[in-house]
Amino acid sequence: MNIYIFSSAILLNSFSMTALMLVCGLAGAPDLTADIAVVQGATLALFYAFSANARNVIFADPTGSVPHVLLRARLALMIPLAAACLILGSIVGSVSYVLAIVLILRRCCEWVGEIFLSDHEVQQHVRPALLAVIAECLTFVLAVLLVFWMNVTPASAIVPWALAPLVPAFTGRIRKARERMSLMHNLGRLTPNIGSTSIIGITVYVFRLSVILLVGRVVAGDLFTAFAIGSLLSTLYSSSIGPSLVLREHAGEGKKMSSKIVGMVCPGLLVTGVCVTIISAVYPETATWLRKGHTFWTTTGLSLAGGAVMMVALHRRIVMLQRGMNIELFGADVLSNVLIAIAPPYFCYILGGRSLEGLYLFNAVLTLCFYWSTRRTGLSASVEKVQLFGLAAFIALPVFFQLGGNIFASQAFIFDTGRALNQLPIPVSVIALVTGTMVLGQFRGINRSLTVFFLMAVFMVLASLTVQDAKTQAARLILMAQYLLPVLALVLGDMYGAISKQYEFEKTCFVVICVLVPVQLFCSWAQGLFILTPYLYVFSIYQHVTYVPVVFVTIYGSALICLWDNSGTWRRLLAFMMPVVCLYAAASFTFEALLILMIMVAAAALPAYARKAPLRRMMVRVIAIAFLTGLSYAVLIGNPGVMGNTATLNGAVRTSHEKYDLTRVSSPVTLGDRLDQWGFYGKEVFSSAREFFFGHHEYPDRSVHPSAYNYYLDLLFHFGLLSLAPLLALLIYSALLVYRARTGLTVHASLMASVLAVFVIFGIDNSLKVGLRQPYPGIFGFFILGLLQARLTRVLRPASGNDFS
Repeated sequence: MNIYIFSSAILLNSFSMTALMLVCGLAGAPDLTADIAVVQGATLALFYAFSANARNVIFADPTGSVPHVLLRARLALMIPLAAACLILGSIVGSVSYVLAIVLILRRCCEWVGEIFLSDHEVQQHVRPALLAVIAECLTFVLAVLLVFWMNVTPASAIVPWALAPLVPAFTGRIRKARERMSLMHNLGRLTPNIGSTSIIGITVYVFRLSVILLVGRVVAGDLFTAFAIGSLLSTLYSSSIGPSLVLREHAGEGKKMSSKIVGMVCPGLLVTGVCVTIISAVYPETATWLRKGHTFWTTTGLSLAGGAVMMVALHRRIVMLQRGMNIELFGADVLSNVLIAIAPPYFCYILGGRSLEGLYLFNAVLTLCFYWSTRRTGLSASVEKVQLFGLAAFIALPVFFQLGGNIFASQAFIFDTGRALNQLPIPVSVIALVTGTMVLGQFRGINRSLTVFFLMAVFMVLASLTVQDAKTQAARLILMAQYLLPVLALVLGDMYGAISKQYEFEKTCFVVICVLVPVQLFCSWAQGLFILTPYLYVFSIYQHVTYVPVVFVTIYGSALICLWDNSGTWRRLLAFMMPVVCLYAAASFTFEALLILMIMVAAAALPAYARKAPLRRMMVRVIAIAFLTGLSYAVLIGNPGVMGNTATLNGAVRTSHEKYDLTRVSSPVTLGDRLDQWGFYGKEVFSSAREFFFGHHEYPDRSVHPSAYNYYLDLLFHFGLLSLAPLLALLIYSALLVYRARTGLTVHASLMASVLAVFVIFGIDNSLKVGLRQPYPGIFGFFILGLLQARLTRVLRPASGNDFS
């Protein structure tokens, strides 16, 4: 019986504001519902962000020290967090100051009450929990009656309800700590939990604000009400009885009651959701029930189905918390919630406004997939190899599809999307990016990558929320997604490197370019061109002379460094491909590709990577032949007159020049052009302190200033120094680690290859272009940076016992 009293008390403490929002929505007050949703989202973004999974952490703490640490930390943070919530709710969210203050007061009281209730449950002190249940119920009913029957202003009516969570604090004490630990020690233990709750809280606020910006407050109020109905049972379970049942099962007192409850409730919830959705679609006249429209009932049905999935996910979350899987949980929460936060604008603009009805179902499925990915156990070597080779192939393949369902196959040298997202060519590496993080599920040991991804997401969100105009804010949320999606590859690369042992990435990517580079050259010549064509008949390569050649020559250089001494077969294939790749680089007419190829080949030619004299002589001859081949081809393209009177070849060169002149329209090719753009963007970055730290809200005239032509300057201009700082810190820290591991560069070829690849991509190419914000080159670049993190970790911590190839 006690378990139900404690569960009810914690449920009313944490769920009461959602219940009030639900009642307001069903009672026909969508504006009030949206106001409560915005303030609740702001409190979740801040208060929940620092809650550190308190209840489950207190349950898992045998010393009794955690409640005291949490209480002191929360009292210290309460006033600044409340002030920040007031800004987010009233200034950004346009909610009445008085209503926002009372709702924030309620959240402050909940924050204190949660600690006391959780510790009372550990001590089995029932009286404070029982009094809390009575106080919560009476004040909630009173608030509803005052608002809807007596027309009392909401801010005044809910004051007693706002103070009700303090009852457990005045009717009982928390236990004394049996073991005293320093504050820093306890906070260190709580760090992964703080990170996990931070990203969830921020996601809820951004998610709700995005929906309001996209569809307006009235429609958003109905959507939030339907989401709340769908999440009702899963929230009840995770907030109240679920942690208590799992606690008792771990103590040997239960008999898998938590799994039985999930097994009984989820099928019924799923069937109910499907039935509501079908009835809403087949019998639209039923939409008049409770004076709600068709959108509300469809959203409710889909959300109920999502609630079944979410209950399974949250059960998994509770088990992970009480088993001490905090790092795995942090990784899964960061990845899933960032994707959820950037989803609404894409759903709306790509699939249409009606697609927002399925957002909660999408949220639930994505959350379950990432939580389930942490169950990764020892796979067979063959299955692991297939995963690694498959992911590498998808990362390297420049095959693109459009959201209309077609493979991208345009013959245009410059493909204009017309600013329509459904026309944007999306690389298949995006699929590998999302599925790969779920399949690998290797969250331990990738703290640097996860932290950088998490901090960049947080600071970009903050920069986006400084915008007041709704249209500008929606555009910035889309731009934020464009920047953040490639950064996710940093995490995937770190996971991949932690598992990979035998050059799987370099081998697979090299095989890809062995097929595509000759094919693209032959297709270009068949079409009468001496410059690379984007059209390969079956598909087209998007940005084929801007970004893809840099990726391909980096792949070849990395393979040359890693595989030249590997075996005779790989060596012969590398020797054959060297002049072909030189031809390809010359045909791309891309300065960065030619420079990077020379750097990578020079590094591979060092004696450390060709120790035997015959191999050195062979490499020198191959390099000489390849260099002369590429140089001759470049001279041929640049000087049509050298062809004499051969009309066919002259025509091909002229055709190439005409095509190439088109590409020059959108890309400056001289250092002077770039300096002009750098000067403009650099001046704008320092125009004010706010714009320096949070970026510019307005875009420059693209016809005059098409790009910053420097990724770091571009990110600094749009989102400010705070968003750029985590990446810069990682690059600087990686350089320090490379210096520490400098002796390993002459021993481990793959480490040398990764260091050079990161240098040419992040140091050279993206100092001249903005490839890291483009899906294909950006995913490849951040993947290589993540791979470097894993290889540095393995060199500097050889005690891990893993082989390093």
